[in-house]
Amino acid sequence: MKHVVQALVLIMGFGMFSSCTVTSHTDKVLDVDFSKYQSFAWIDSARSTGLHSSNSILDQNIRSATRKEMTMKGLREQHSNPDLYIDYSVSVESSVRRSSDPVYSYPYTQYIYTRRGVVPIWYPSMYMGSRTYQTKVKEGTIRIQLYDAKTNKMIWQGWANSELNGNTMTSKDALTQIKAIFKKFDYSG
Repeated sequence: MKHVVQALVLIMGFGMFSSCTVTSHTDKVLDVDFSKYQSFAWIDSARSTGLHSSNSILDQNIRSATRKEMTMKGLREQHSNPDLYIDYSVSVESSVRRSSDPVYSYPYTQYIYTRRGVVPIWYPSMYMGSRTYQTKVKEGTIRIQLYDAKTNKMIWQGWANSELNGNTMTSKDALTQIKAIFKKFDYSG
């Protein structure tokens, strides 16, 4: 019984931490040679997706974290005549998360009358199944796009999403997502 309880606690712990994870994905044009790109700049507002954060602090932190990640990959920021343009978008959507809790019976004692008298029989708590329920959550997504400066075609995009603690995306959420995105950025320059 002790091992069953320990296993259930362990499974519930993994379930709680798995809901805090960031899921990231990338997609790119297959025949693009990334080694020819050496510099980047932020796309101007006229060509932008327009889905930037309305929060200027979050906007600055997203740009700073992206700039840091691109620099760590070996690219340099260059405002005039860059090789790549960067754009990003932020979205927060309502979602539903399914969860389940284990259900146990109540322990009880049953008394049986025998020739020797009353004999108590102990019945411990037993696993009866799971109770499944849905919870409304907010899910935030950051999408980063890289465009070839000469052709103005998107050549790479990365996006990450995670469950938010509140109704809006915080800088901490954004930084975690950006790191997850750039872990999958396979630049070989």
